[in-house]
Amino acid sequence: MEPEEYKQFFDQLPVGAYVARPEGEILAVNQAFASMLGYSSVEELGGLTGWDFYVEKEDREKWIFRLEREKTVRNYEVPFLHKSGKILWVKNSAVATCDENGRVDYFEGVVENFTSLHDLREVQNAHMMALRDKDPMYLQVLEKLPIYAVRKNLNHHITFANRLFCDSEAKLNLDDLLGKTDFHIYPEETAKRYLEANARVIETGKVFESTEEHRSAYGEVRFVHVIRAPVHADDGKVCGVQILFWEEADQTAAMIELQRTTYRAADYERLVQGHFGIEYKHDFKGHFLSLNKAGEQLTGYSEIEFKQLLLKDILAPEHLEKAEPYLDRKFITGRENDISTYEVDILRKDGRRVSVEIVSRLLFQGGKPVSVEGHARDITARKHEERARLKEIHHRVKNNLQVISSILLREGRRANDDELRRVLRECESRVMTMAFIHKQLYEEHDLDRIDIDQYVRTLIPYLVESNKRDDLVLNCQIKVDAGLRLGLDIVVPCGLILNELISNAVKHGFPPKQGDPRKAMVWVSLHAEGQNAYRLHVSDNGVGIPRNIDPRNTNSLGLRLVYGLVEEQLKGTISVNQSGGTRSGGTTFNIVLVDVNYEDGSEG
Repeated sequence: MEPEEYKQFFDQLPVGAYVARPEGEILAVNQAFASMLGYSSVEELGGLTGWDFYVEKEDREKWIFRLEREKTVRNYEVPFLHKSGKILWVKNSAVATCDENGRVDYFEGVVENFTSLHDLREVQNAHMMALRDKDPMYLQVLEKLPIYAVRKNLNHHITFANRLFCDSEAKLNLDDLLGKTDFHIYPEETAKRYLEANARVIETGKVFESTEEHRSAYGEVRFVHVIRAPVHADDGKVCGVQILFWEEADQTAAMIELQRTTYRAADYERLVQGHFGIEYKHDFKGHFLSLNKAGEQLTGYSEIEFKQLLLKDILAPEHLEKAEPYLDRKFITGRENDISTYEVDILRKDGRRVSVEIVSRLLFQGGKPVSVEGHARDITARKHEERARLKEIHHRVKNNLQVISSILLREGRRANDDELRRVLRECESRVMTMAFIHKQLYEEHDLDRIDIDQYVRTLIPYLVESNKRDDLVLNCQIKVDAGLRLGLDIVVPCGLILNELISNAVKHGFPPKQGDPRKAMVWVSLHAEGQNAYRLHVSDNGVGIPRNIDPRNTNSLGLRLVYGLVEEQLKGTISVNQSGGTRSGGTTFNIVLVDVNYEDGSEG
């Protein structure tokens, strides 16, 4: 999007939008943002910083901390300060843009005013306190709010309703309404649905919040937000249920959300019915809460033993490192009845590894996620078959690449033209770079990701030998994060990049000379940056690329290949430190590689 188009889009957003820096500097806001906070124009916000909108400075510090850690934060509920001095409750969502050191440079966000909904939730909390304290003033509060309120006993007979419910919903005065049920007010299908929902509250003693389709006694359909909460007697036992509901402001959006939730729930039941016999639950900290008999047989643990475990105790290590941050984000951003499906390896009580396919969803209470419900099935046999086929494929690919490499090498030796020999030799080196990957995958247990340290330490001696010259003693120093495992989508281009840069260093960084062989050094390092980015350094002590030459725009096929792999295929960045013509000499390539196909792993 062009800058002018982006500015127009930004200014016309119907919600408050802003761009700011962590230290507080405001780079841009739109009119909707200004209006929401009581300012007549964007210009009127001049001189203010991001800190000025927060009621508590600590809230912004927590916000910045989360952005630094997660880079994307959604629906962060926080009080903002209106120009008039009153408090607005907003949902703050933003995406961070980082500098070359991985620190947040600035962030773009939107804020949504949800003060009315927040106040209604506060009313519900006040209601629960009032029921315990028998505060008669609470009933007066219910009469003054634009909320439909009705209370029922254990037999689902109405024991209280506020004036709005009596006049607009039941069309009866309170005396005539007392003792009646939903079947006296609503169509039979609607009354049955409400009876089931209210019975769930009474049975569990929990609060449930949802968006529902509501059909009145006169057939009018509208979408409402409903909170159902248990009523407790003096002895603490549930003695009834109270329902508060109000019309959703945006009826179209409510309809779409309700359809999404309904279809998701139906999809979930279809998926697990008859296929996923193992059932479990765990909370947001990874503590297991339950396990059925089929799960006991699969894991080797009794349910009592299983409830003493955490996710980290049964997930295979390579899956655990992704599961924990994914689970944290899931509980922050997940929605009711959103379904997750994935495959992981778990460790049985006897230490054996088992592959399982899982379908899971978040369980909500009071509108907030509290636990994960999962259904699983054993797919170990299937995974073994797939692994055997993949190993055979990698073995054949490796053999085919080695055949191609041998043909190129043989043709290069037979060629009479020096330029043709050079081109064939470079092609042969690129083919072998990829063959090493498939050889290592064939030999490893994990067929999706390989130990990059082992691969680099296999590849570079081959490249040193391939570029051997009588007038040069080439040594390489390698530093790679221990245990770092990468997928094919990033390992193949990474190997080709190393091939081109080391070959270029030998060819151009150390020109041929007479006399004793000169000593040449190449340094290679590869380190993880975050969860899906990796920093690759390749440097040498050669003569360096002259500063009047732009590495991006040379005739070198190798460098053009490097830039294409980094920027186009991996969506990464590349910078070059050129010291050609200086006393220090040498060239350093500083590359950030992005695993564009990185997945956040499993939810457990």
